[in-house]
Amino acid sequence: MQRTPRSDNIASEQNHTSSHKLEALGCHEQLDPKDSQDSEDPGEYCYGGYHPVYIGDTFNRRYQVVSKLGWGYFSTVWLCQDLRLGRSVAVKVLKSGAGFTQAGQDELALLRCATGPTSRHPSSQRIVQLLDEFKLVGVNGVHMCLVLELLGPDLRSWQLCFGNPGLAQRSVKQILTQILQGLEHLHTQCKIIHTDIKPENILLCMEEQSHKAPTGESSSSSVLNGKEAKSTEKGQINSYSLKDFTVKIADLGSSCWVYKHFCEEIQTRQYRSLEVLLGSEYGPSADIWSVACM
Repeated sequence: MQRTPRSDNIASEQNHTSSHKLEALGCHEQLDPKDSQDSEDPGEYCYGGYHPVYIGDTFNRRYQVVSKLGWGYFSTVWLCQDLRLGRSVAVKVLKSGAGFTQAGQDELALLRCATGPTSRHPSSQRIVQLLDEFKLVGVNGVHMCLVLELLGPDLRSWQLCFGNPGLAQRSVKQILTQILQGLEHLHTQCKIIHTDIKPENILLCMEEQSHKAPTGESSSSSVLNGKEAKSTEKGQINSYSLKDFTVKIADLGSSCWVYKHFCEEIQTRQYRSLEVLLGSEYGPSADIWSVACM
């Protein structure tokens, strides 16, 4: 079954970073409510659609729901506490329809290849890590659930802290080097094309440091995409040194194998490569074009 091409405006995993996550970076700018669609379509809570989730629910007798991180056309994503290991994780709950289940199985296979226990390549750490997976039986069907590591804000949200002219060239080079390392792992070791490289799918990882934010307030999920704010506020980022930041590539929900494509219309429009625009055969180089657009 071929996947339905994703909309340019709604990715399968969108990043909705809460204000206290950005405050951990010294940025107090919040997204204007008029600039974001805060919730999924209630009509999609039907058989084959989303699973109704409530704060305090426990998935698989292990993951207790703390808050909602975001949503996309394919899934909702929840901040959960892993009761067994005492850590915070992001749990992606897919819709239960057959097409969504197939897309989830494809994503699971890709994540296992890229970050599974057999992947010992150092650059595999540049990809968001799959921690667990399980099935959830609910009123709307059987839902695949992916448990992912919890990361920091995405690059687009991080832009809110800087405004114009943006990051220093040294920082841009540092971030792009890490992105290219991750893509080298996907392309060469795993034979995977990401197909949706853009700032929303690049997540920050904050290392321990002297100005560390309180536990639980320095990370946000890898899963959602931010909207442009009408204004930005610079200034208090100095409490964090850029050298302490690393990034990871997130959202393999629309990825494919080099030798097996799931969809011919790939990439968010602003980052779409020429071969895709022309309807020609594409390969790993399409991801490199998207990096250049970034």
